[in-house]
Order: sequence, then structure tokens, then C-alpha cells
Amino acid sequence: MPCNILHTHQTLSHQGTHSRPISEGDQAALVASSFSMNAAPLVLSSPAARNPKSNASMYCPQTWDRLKTQLHDLYIQQQRPLGSVKEIMLWRYRFRPSDRMYKQKFKEWGWAKNGRFSRSATNNYKAPQRGRSGHNYVSHRADIPAWIHFSSTPEQYDKMNLAIHCYIDGHFCASSKRWERRTFDIASSDGTTSRLGAWHGMHEKCNNASILIRWNAPGHAFSQLRKMCEDAATIISHDDPAALVYLWPICVDLAGFRHMMPTLEMDILRLALNYLKCRVGELYGGRHPVFLLLESLCAIPHIEIEEALQVGYETSIRAFETVK
Repeated sequence: MPCNILHTHQTLSHQGTHSRPISEGDQAALVASSFSMNAAPLVLSSPAARNPKSNASMYCPQTWDRLKTQLHDLYIQQQRPLGSVKEIMLWRYRFRPSDRMYKQKFKEWGWAKNGRFSRSATNNYKAPQRGRSGHNYVSHRADIPAWIHFSSTPEQYDKMNLAIHCYIDGHFCASSKRWERRTFDIASSDGTTSRLGAWHGMHEKCNNASILIRWNAPGHAFSQLRKMCEDAATIISHDDPAALVYLWPICVDLAGFRHMMPTLEMDILRLALNYLKCRVGELYGGRHPVFLLLESLCAIPHIEIEEALQVGYETSIRAFETVK
């Protein structure tokens, strides 16, 4: 996708703060325009904004209904405890309701405490439709962290780094004509720690954007995402293998935005990946490993992008956790 497709002649940066509902057409225009705006992103300074848990009460019945299938799969079909369900929903969708809210909703749906589905609700549930056969990319681990820790030891980093590089090589070598094995040399974490704070800052921008979306402020949310892409393009370099490792969870966050706004007729993940790909290409050229990775991701259907991101992320986390 050419970079100029992200530009628009409309200035809609202030519409995200209106209290009135925003139409689907306006939302789509806001997504495109916000990636091309030069305005500074909104800084979240209120305690509620810095602590998304305080906004759990904002989840409307429609949000719960959209996630009902995923919750049923985790709590009923996989027989997971509530704590495990919470961790996975936080990781996949940045969904943060309290234990009490979960229990109230499960009771309302007729789901018994021990994960048994009551007879009264059996006929109301429709089995989830699989988009395609292949990996089930919802992890069956109960302890998935929401973010790869930045205090990792050199041994943990090196193993995580090797795992994600090998996964990317194996996944894209067969599907991408331009991807080559070991495009990035596997390097030690020495010399990369100075950039970790910047990667963490980009993760925070993703978190801020998700809060702003729940506040019905998409203009400011996508301004945050545009700034995040600019930051990423600036700190990515040829000698930093951490770029592939730490960019991965941010892409997983972007994939979750689609589920937060199911009525939006625009693929936010693909739009962000294309924008970032263009910026990396402008700065470092079309042979940069991150450019090639983003190009490979953008060339496959959305459901396959999500699967690739989530399987790769879990692969890196498992490698991280096996180092004591």
C-alpha cells in the first residue's frame, strides 16, 4: 500500500473528544487522518487514564457479548480457572474487568462456578466458527505475561531472541520471496539495552490508545498510534536484533484493536503495519529486516497475520521462561 493512501484532506483531530457517538464513516476517516497528522499526541495525565483497571466499569453489555464466544472457549471448553481466563483476555484484548464483574456476567449467562455449562443456557450458545484450519494460537498456559519483561537477564534475552528469529525464519521463508534466513544476525543483548526504554514507551502508547478508544476518542487514539509508529521507525536499526523481538508484542496489541472496534470498516493492524513499513523503508531502505518482515506480514490475510503474531509471541515467551 502506498504511503500517500494514509493522507486525507480532512482535519478531524478534535472530533475524538466529542461526547456524541461517532459514525462508522467518521471513524474510518479518523483512522486514516490520524496517522498523517503532525499534531502532538494526547498525553494521558489523569489517574484513571494511567490506571486502566479503574475504567473496567466502562465495559458495556455489547463488549461482553462480542467476547462471549472467546470467554466460553476458555472458561467452559478449556475448563480454565478464572485467573487464567483473566490473564489471557488481558493479553489478547486488553480486557480488564474485576473478578466480581466476571462472576456476575458468568452467572447471568448461566455458567456454573466450576466451568460447567448449565442446561438452561445450552441452547443459546453457538459454537465458534473457525476461520481456517491450522494452529490454535490461543496459548494453553495460564501464566502468560502481558509484556515481555525488560529486566531480563542476558541469558533470557539471548534465548528469547533466538526463538523469535528462528520462528520468523521458519514461518516466512516458504511464503515470502524476499525473506531470507538469518536476515538479522543473532546477537547478544549487549548494546541493545539503551533502546529498551524506548520500546517500552511505545508499548505504553498502545495502552493509552486502547484506553482512548474505550473513551470514544478515536482521533486522539490513532494520533498515539501514529506517534508510536514514528518512534519505532526512528529507533529501529540494522545492528539491533531486539527490533524483531520487541516489535512483536506491540503488533499483538494492534491486532487486539480490531476486536475493540468490530464495526470499523478498516483494518487497523494492516494500516499501522503498512505505515510503519513505509517509514522504515524511507529511513533504511527496502532490504532492512524489519521492512521485509512487515512486508511479509502485510502480504497475508488478516487472520493469518494474527496467528503468526500470537504464535511467535508465545514462542518467545516460552523461551524466556525456560531460562532460570
